[in-house]
Amino acid sequence: MALPTISTPKYEMKIPSTGQKVTYRPFLVKEEKILMIASESKDVKEMSKAMKNVVESCLETEIDVDSLTVFDLEYIFLNLRSRSVGETVEVSIKCSHCDKSTPVTVDLSDVEVTKQKKSDLKIAIQDDIGVVMRYPTVDDGFDHDSKDPMKSIIRCIDYIYDSRQVYKASESTPAELNEFIDSLNHEHLGKMLKFFEEMPKVKKKIDFKCLHCGEDDSYTAVGMADFFT
Repeated sequence: MALPTISTPKYEMKIPSTGQKVTYRPFLVKEEKILMIASESKDVKEMSKAMKNVVESCLETEIDVDSLTVFDLEYIFLNLRSRSVGETVEVSIKCSHCDKSTPVTVDLSDVEVTKQKKSDLKIAIQDDIGVVMRYPTVDDGFDHDSKDPMKSIIRCIDYIYDSRQVYKASESTPAELNEFIDSLNHEHLGKMLKFFEEMPKVKKKIDFKCLHCGEDDSYTAVGMADFFT
């Protein structure tokens, strides 16, 4: 005998980087199991994969989840979590005055994504030579190495151009891209690193009063990890 089918509500949101409207449903017990197993592993790569799998399952609109930027995916997941589990989450924030942690309840419903001008994707190296970047996807983040930012730069080059033509990164070899990056000077490299510093991020300012010293303090949560620590 077939058991009853439970109806699930549908919601809409806009993908931050494109403005595309998508329809989604809250995640269910089957998705919560995926997240729980990944969380227990304490492995960042596994947790990122689980987040991507859950987003893919819950989006009713057909899109290529692999192509989503990191901040798009984090924003979508926070909306899913808000509709599925609740709009608030408790995080532990360290006081800047006494260095002790205070539990703070954070409202996820008004988390925003910072803006960046499209023109900032284009980085001028010389008068006739430049680079156009793309935002990293979550798969790029799997191999992120903060000790070697060159890897992140190379992965996120869309194309290089000069006065004669455009050179797509996808059609260049790793050796060619490495050679190009190695030819940059300190100023050029600084421009490319600034792209990552200023790229859009899931962000929220959190004001709180320290339970230990009583001082008013604030903390800006940036990225998924800061909302679930």
